[in-house]
Amino acid sequence: MAGDHNSVPDGIVLVATLIFWNYFLDWLSFRSPFFRSIVEPAPLLLIRNGELQRRNMRRELITEEDLTSQLREQGIDDFSKVEKAYMERDGRISVISREQGRHEKQEKKPL
Repeated sequence: MAGDHNSVPDGIVLVATLIFWNYFLDWLSFRSPFFRSIVEPAPLLLIRNGELQRRNMRRELITEEDLTSQLREQGIDDFSKVEKAYMERDGRISVISREQGRHEKQEKKPL
């Protein structure tokens, strides 16, 4: 993108252009659900009922070691303790533990 430009004004124009496009695409995805669905990926299931979803892990280039370290950061030491784990749009991994899932189901039961 910078090509053979060596002056400060050319660099400022380049940076301003990148900032403009970044802001414009963020604004457009905020205003348009259709555009957001094209630009931002949906959350991707990585673990279901304690079982790794290897196809999805390959798709996002996540190794078992990477996933294990992310789970340890959230206080979970075993895949079998996970009901569901998702890779979110921003790259974070969110986890619903089996215990947390049971508590939510019990709270929803009518008395």
